Amino acid sequence: MILGDLFDTVKPSPQIVTETGIRLPTDIPVIVLEANHDQVSMQKGDHSLGPLGLLDNVIVVDEPTLWQCDKSGLVLCLIPHQPGPASEWLPKTVRGLNPPSGALLCMHLGLMDDNVPPYMAATHDAIHYERVQELCAEFDLAGAISGNWHRTKRWDVPLQGPESPTVPLIQCGALAPTGFDNPGLEGYGAVWYWGAENEFTLRTVGGPRFVKFGCWDLLTKFVDNEVPEQADGRYFYLRAVVDPAEISALKSEVQAIKEKRPNIMAVELVVDKKIVEGKARTAARLASDASTLDEALKSYVKAMSLDDGVDREEVVTKCFKYLSR
Repeated sequence: MILGDLFDTVKPSPQIVTETGIRLPTDIPVIVLEANHDQVSMQKGDHSLGPLGLLDNVIVVDEPTLWQCDKSGLVLCLIPHQPGPASEWLPKTVRGLNPPSGALLCMHLGLMDDNVPPYMAATHDAIHYERVQELCAEFDLAGAISGNWHRTKRWDVPLQGPESPTVPLIQCGALAPTGFDNPGLEGYGAVWYWGAENEFTLRTVGGPRFVKFGCWDLLTKFVDNEVPEQADGRYFYLRAVVDPAEISALKSEVQAIKEKRPNIMAVELVVDKKIVEGKARTAARLASDASTLDEALKSYVKAMSLDDGVDREEVVTKCFKYLSR
């Protein structure tokens, strides 16, 4: 089951749709939940998943439904994305379906607790896990799992009281992080399995990992201690904040790191804005202290942040030329 956002756009390219159809399993039922990134409207069929539904074993879910597994008899309460506050539409939708005892709630929205940042808590497609806990208690559900937010999280909550059995509530997380906005090694590549013991187990698979560092030394320590010499299914994109004056000298080290660890796909050097801003302030102060325009220009260029190897005297000469001096 894919809990939404299989595509990140309502207009995926034909090549992407074709490759997706080829990659999906053919020997088991595959459930694909409609979600906000592949949904145009709430109208049935108004999404980018339609071609996948032409495959014999693929079930595209674009409206709330109950679906029973043939072998286990487990009932899935399948709820695709809906616009509006999830705290309002989710309880109404679940009650409308009236799932049987022991069913598993599967949906696409963000599950949150009291520790989420305010900007995430304010989004419409988020609901506190305690509201989902209440729904599980109301219908005696076996648990709940949700797509949408990219980092994996789990809550094991009692159904009726502190001493009652617990059920799992899962934010399944992203199968692959989207970029440096999803940094880190943990919480991504999640595949969840529901077993005969009515329990979720997590398996983490490989794929891209994006890691950011505040300086070059931290990046090199990470490469030495965390990046395996042999491929393990993960491949790494690294970014370090550096002094602009160091960039030219570090280019050879970047190449050496990529040769040393073939599973490092890219190393990005980002200029430290604080250093650049500090040099700009210093240059501006020196320029303001000068008594003539020539002195001000020379003082500014001498102190400003420039790429390593730039001839500052040549910059001054060209500036005077453009000023016709």
